[in-house]
Amino acid sequence: MRRSLKKHAIALVALAIAATSYGLMSFGEKQAEKLNLKWYEVLPNGNISSMDDPNLETECPATNTTDYCAVAFEEGTTPPSHISETDEGGGSIPTNGVRFRNP
Repeated sequence: MRRSLKKHAIALVALAIAATSYGLMSFGEKQAEKLNLKWYEVLPNGNISSMDDPNLETECPATNTTDYCAVAFEEGTTPPSHISETDEGGGSIPTNGVRFRNP
């Protein structure tokens, strides 16, 4: 009887440790969610195109000049009509990335 109780106690302790470990791991840091970005062309006059183009992220360089080429917004954000309305241009609409034309 005593051996049987000891066997079950060890199994219960192991099960409790496993359940606690699993529970603690599930409350760890969440991995950063990848944003779904939509890229829009910025025309030479500062107007932002209303059609998104996923190729703009790679077609326009990331080197900082004053001539914007493309701007990115999180999916679901309606792009403004002009770069000056974004945080890049001094406005309040947040951008999630910008690209520039080569000088």
